[in-house]
Amino acid sequence: MFERVVFEWVFVMMIGVDGNRRKGAEVNVQNHIAVIAESMAALRGALDEPAISFDSLEAAMVALEEVWRSKIYMDARFAYLAEGAEAAGRAGTHHVGDYLTRTLGISAAEARTRIAAGKDLFAPIEPRKGEEKDFLHLVDSERGAAMDIARQREERRANEGKKHQESARELVIEVAADKLAAIDSELKRLNSTAATSREELYAEALNQARARDVDDLRRWVRERVRAANRTSRTVAGKRDRLAAHRKREVWLSRPDSDGGVRFGGYLPAGMAAHLAAALAAGRNAGSNVEGKPKDDKRTLRQRRADQLNAICMGYVHDPAKARAGRASLVITGTVNDFHGVGVDTQFMTNTGHELNALEVVQATSQGADYWLLCEEGSQRPLNLGRAQRGASFEQRLVLAAMELVCSCPGCDMPASECDAHHLRAFIQGGRTDIENLTLLCRRHHTDNNDARDGKNGLGYYARDAESGKVGWCPPHGPPRFNTTVARSRAPGVRLATRHGAHSAVPT
Repeated sequence: MFERVVFEWVFVMMIGVDGNRRKGAEVNVQNHIAVIAESMAALRGALDEPAISFDSLEAAMVALEEVWRSKIYMDARFAYLAEGAEAAGRAGTHHVGDYLTRTLGISAAEARTRIAAGKDLFAPIEPRKGEEKDFLHLVDSERGAAMDIARQREERRANEGKKHQESARELVIEVAADKLAAIDSELKRLNSTAATSREELYAEALNQARARDVDDLRRWVRERVRAANRTSRTVAGKRDRLAAHRKREVWLSRPDSDGGVRFGGYLPAGMAAHLAAALAAGRNAGSNVEGKPKDDKRTLRQRRADQLNAICMGYVHDPAKARAGRASLVITGTVNDFHGVGVDTQFMTNTGHELNALEVVQATSQGADYWLLCEEGSQRPLNLGRAQRGASFEQRLVLAAMELVCSCPGCDMPASECDAHHLRAFIQGGRTDIENLTLLCRRHHTDNNDARDGKNGLGYYARDAESGKVGWCPPHGPPRFNTTVARSRAPGVRLATRHGAHSAVPT
């Protein structure tokens, strides 16, 4: 029974992939999905049979795992078609990644993987374009011929890329999702000017994936990328001297169970030299701590960490730099939090990190300048207005304390990474008063429709007239509020919740 159900389901899945590719619009996708859903229900029922055993399951489950990989092709195709169809507006956004997460309920990381696979498998491959300025190192009499040769070379490269893409579409249905994610992660390091194209490496990696485990595949792709990057050349055939500069980045992980984060990045040689020189100043025993050097038991890595912290604190506490608001550390809490402080008390910050009482003392060792009073039982702070369009430093502090993170439902981007958004647009007469401001990360800020006319499926943000809570109002349907754990930690939200503030319709 179980083997027969698996075989039928596998057969339907393969028809769904090959048929969709061969017959296009003739394939009734909905019918295939209905059959798959019915087969899945039958599979679950078969697994519940008392007589089922591992031996009877093994071959069938291996077959099921293999055919399930074909869904990668479907996911990539759907993500690519969603971009072309401008489907994002159906979920109230400009971003297809947000459309996929909201519509399919998948993670942002999974959405990015599907979008990347869609581009790798289906996006048109165009020749790289060269401009005359790229060939100025040649004399006039040679420049035209060199540009023609380069154009022909790039056209051949693009044609080869199309063949590799076709090969990749055949290979991808045999590759597990975690291997595909590993390939995409490593190929992000490939220079756009690398001698070997992404299309060629992608197809080669998919072929290698059939015989390598995830870790070995990742190492294989990494070595191929390094080799390709060593021979990077521009369209004009010159060495790409800005490759490292374009790839510069710094990243921080989400806090772990201890509250700490991991961080890393990539720096071109000049930036790396500055960082190394700045950190070297703290390598000596006794640096950045009180006491005698001989009593310093810190490791070299710990001294480097303390030196990096000293550099950052110097920047944050520099009045000339901190007044912008983003460069300020804002420690939030209610009056009760500070009155009842103990060893286990945690305070949220505008950067998304929790500090304990000792860390608060260390962070404020050079003084703290601002305190905020909130309206009792409401998410509405006391009035703090401004005549100019940009939010003031003080207003950004208030927003951090009241909201802590982006106001978009489901978003936990910290205040330090957010813009101060006018609920009623400044150009439409909206004042830069604290009641007309809310936090929006750059991604969700671009999704706001100031006209409030529902165009392109985009909604807007408004404040609840009774509770003071800011919500997102879609073109159709009731307003939605951010109920993430991070948002609930905002002192303004906690105060309102404690006093039972209720919601009405935003205005």
